[in-house]
Amino acid sequence: MASRAKGVTSMNIVTILDGINDRFSVGLYQDQQVNSLACEIVMFVRVENPELCGLGSLVVAIGREGGVAPLIALARSEAEDVHETAAGALWNLAFNASNALRIVEEGGVSALVDLCSSSVSKMARFMAALALAYMFDGRMDEYALVGTPSESSSKSVSLDGARRMALKHIEAFVLMFSDPQAFAAAAASSAPAALAQVTEGARIQEAGHLRCSCMLLCGAEIGRFITMLRNPSSILKACAAFALLQFTIPGGRHATHHASLMQNLGAPRVLRGAAAAATAPLEAKIFARIVLRNLEHHQIDHTV
Repeated sequence: MASRAKGVTSMNIVTILDGINDRFSVGLYQDQQVNSLACEIVMFVRVENPELCGLGSLVVAIGREGGVAPLIALARSEAEDVHETAAGALWNLAFNASNALRIVEEGGVSALVDLCSSSVSKMARFMAALALAYMFDGRMDEYALVGTPSESSSKSVSLDGARRMALKHIEAFVLMFSDPQAFAAAAASSAPAALAQVTEGARIQEAGHLRCSCMLLCGAEIGRFITMLRNPSSILKACAAFALLQFTIPGGRHATHHASLMQNLGAPRVLRGAAAAATAPLEAKIFARIVLRNLEHHQIDHTV
């Protein structure tokens, strides 16, 4: 799949999207070919990730050429095996602010909220939560305010409701991995065992296979989560810390790579600030401490 994705361009991405829309037009929402075509889009974005590599027009083309609606429909499918595909694609598209706004306008918030709250796949829930976090971390707002004053006001009201719904379900997702007893023990002690217990309870095994896209060139995706640790929203802070925890857990396929990028981006200072912030939620503080410990682990491994 990866080798095929590398051949995807702005010219043939339209053909892929047309293939999905053709299947949908005759009611084939759970068709295997739809899933296969959607996987092409996912792999294209994950392998090439044009937005992060300075070729943003290609990722924007997916949204502009009608790619958002079929992926949202895929997210709503009763076929559970396509949920990860849809959530992964929407997560990657949402990195781009114009695509994020398209997802909102096409009704994608409710679809992602449903995945985040009820999919049987932890990975689908995780990636849906990250997509929602991208959409409402503030970068989309400037696109939403383009237009006449009345149009901008209407969009602002609409986005406020969508934002509240998204944040509510992001918070509920993160709290799924927050065992009160384990967190209380970790808050009261600096012992590694206490943090290890929280880590095991929070770990999403499959997330260890994720590689944040195009990191060799710019580290923008990891950087976005680091920036999110400073977001005014306590929910987004906790979500960002949770995501960085997943990306750096020792043993993950790309954990060492992610840790190296985080060191280069100055993450330890931001993480220490998040861990010590008086107003930060307990989840954000504990997850930030665990990420710091993960970075130290990878740094020691690198020097041995």
